[in-house]
Amino acid sequence: MNSLTDAVPRTVRELNRLNRLNRNTSGMCRGYVQANVIMLPNTDAFDFLRFCVQNAAACPVLEVTAPGQWEPVLTAPGSDLRTDVGRYEVHRDGVRTEVRTDVCDVVDDHMCSFLLGCSYTFEHVLVEARIPMRHQEQRIDGAPMFRTNRSCVPAGRFHGELVVTMRPIPHNRISETVRLTAAHPEAHGAPVSVGCPEALGIMDLNRPDWGSPVALSPGDVPVFWACGVTATNILRNAQLAYAITHSSGFMFITDVEVTP
Repeated sequence: MNSLTDAVPRTVRELNRLNRLNRNTSGMCRGYVQANVIMLPNTDAFDFLRFCVQNAAACPVLEVTAPGQWEPVLTAPGSDLRTDVGRYEVHRDGVRTEVRTDVCDVVDDHMCSFLLGCSYTFEHVLVEARIPMRHQEQRIDGAPMFRTNRSCVPAGRFHGELVVTMRPIPHNRISETVRLTAAHPEAHGAPVSVGCPEALGIMDLNRPDWGSPVALSPGDVPVFWACGVTATNILRNAQLAYAITHSSGFMFITDVEVTP
């Protein structure tokens, strides 16, 4: 477990703002909600919001800011979405063109920001229940992510396949894991699939599309949750002239406490 497990979110945000952290946030600030960040032109915001509502398991909306507003006043008052994430990606015409530690000089006042829930939020709930997180045990930054064969419900120009995270769970803890995560729809909720990765079009667990592979221990079953990287995937498909996202695994940490 990393040294920021019990840090308050403001501390992590300030470290990112000062460019002194720049790390995957898995395991940080236990008890607080983590979020994906999507910034896109206001002209595309309504269709993107429709996409999120229609695909809520993958893209649970925590907050949407007004154009040019960089402070998410509901979830992290006093913060700045342009600086308080460890790593950002800039996308032009559907292609990632830059990776940055802040985006102050590349945003404009016509952009809206979306905060979408992240499964890092519920990991501490599982750890407290003594359900192992194998990626943390193996000192791997975050659960691996896979593109699936499941199509999302389209909205306007936004379309594409569901992306999932995979966590190995002991077979005798599956029911408890489903129950605990189902209580957190703001963090993707219950798994979308238990076992049988082939049913999702995943042929090799050792070749994730994002992140590093995680080894299963004897008796483990691969369990899959909808993932916010779905949003980044569909943004690329939409080929927006310009958009900004967090970099996978480098989440924005809010001041919202996880409810039991």
